[in-house]
Amino acid sequence: MSKHFYAILFALVGLIVATYITASDGQNIQFADAVIGMGSGCFVGYFIAGLIKSKGMILQQEFTKLGDLRGLRISDITQKVGPYQEFSNCYIEDIKEWGKKYTWRQNGYTITLLFGSDELCIGVIHESANFN
Repeated sequence: MSKHFYAILFALVGLIVATYITASDGQNIQFADAVIGMGSGCFVGYFIAGLIKSKGMILQQEFTKLGDLRGLRISDITQKVGPYQEFSNCYIEDIKEWGKKYTWRQNGYTITLLFGSDELCIGVIHESANFN
């Protein structure tokens, strides 16, 4: 979900809260109350969206810090960046041997690494970042 979705969602929640607070005082909601409620909710929505996407950005930075991944063992990588979310066996046609693919995924960032039968990283198969 995009940061704008969270902003709109929380702006509506802010409007509802402002309406509830004003109605509990026995008054009709004023324009200023609605604007304050929606503005506060919008701020909270963008803040929460920022917290959510930061996890993916941190994972990307951890992989960047590792530099060239070729030749690293899976244990070296997981020690630095944390556990992977997916793993599968695969046949590597170029070198005619069985290997493994490991994928890390976190809020807008995905990276998949290929490992040979010697359990050393051959390289990155897929990497994408979408922090909108």
